[in-house]
Amino acid sequence: MAIKNDSLGNLRLLNVGLSSHVNDWTYFNVESPFSRLYLVVKGEAIVNIYGRDHRLLPGNIYLIPPFTSHSNRCTGSFSHYYLHVYEDIVSGESIFEQLAFPFQLPSRHFDITLFETLCEHNEQMKLKSKDPKVYDNNSSLIKYMRRNRERPLADKLESSGIISFLMSRFVREAIPRFNIHDPRITKVLRIINNDLSATPSIEALAAEACLCTDHFIRLFREKTGMTPLHYINQKKIMKAQFFLATSDMSIKEIARITGYNDVPYFYRVFRRFTLQSPLQYRESFNKI
Repeated sequence: MAIKNDSLGNLRLLNVGLSSHVNDWTYFNVESPFSRLYLVVKGEAIVNIYGRDHRLLPGNIYLIPPFTSHSNRCTGSFSHYYLHVYEDIVSGESIFEQLAFPFQLPSRHFDITLFETLCEHNEQMKLKSKDPKVYDNNSSLIKYMRRNRERPLADKLESSGIISFLMSRFVREAIPRFNIHDPRITKVLRIINNDLSATPSIEALAAEACLCTDHFIRLFREKTGMTPLHYINQKKIMKAQFFLATSDMSIKEIARITGYNDVPYFYRVFRRFTLQSPLQYRESFNKI
């Protein structure tokens, strides 16, 4: 699977631990700016994603990408390792934007050792509460991201290696979100994703593709399913969502680094994509 060379290297540890439940792993409409990896040790549970139930069972490893709304429940005894991972990128394309990943893969006999190693060397990254409302909020996310940056270099390197190894197995089974073979459009996509804070105009992108503007817009829609402007705004708003949830930057600063120098326009576009204002979205991650 062809992805950008440094994509896996951008993945960072947020939380890791072993969690045990007895009829108490029931949460609804959880949506986070980080991805979740689960390795089930005992029992079973249900995760509902986009209206479809998935059983979590021993013998498998599971992946829930960032910003994926899901609900989960268990009846009886259930134990699993959890690994929360975020992407440390400002510009460039997220690995989860490039690829559509499978939800589950068969686990291997040494996977439990990998999770045990992560837990042993990252005790400070263990969650203090099982409830997403407690740990999946702005202040907690900022706290754990800072803890990750302050860890000893050896621990960060070891964690990064294990995370990349686990994720590489999902990458092998992933499929491209955009299977585009037109070099003119792939060139434009690289330009857009290289620096969202300074995206060229539609006319300039058309010139890069050596096409007139109308032809460029039609071809872009044909290859991606959306107009260039919609694609650009979608990428920018997804990046803004991440910063609103995981940083203490001002909304004005977030607008600027995602390429919106006109803050009222940023508010309008953000609401169009999320049905919330940037402030409302941030406050949803401040509720504990």
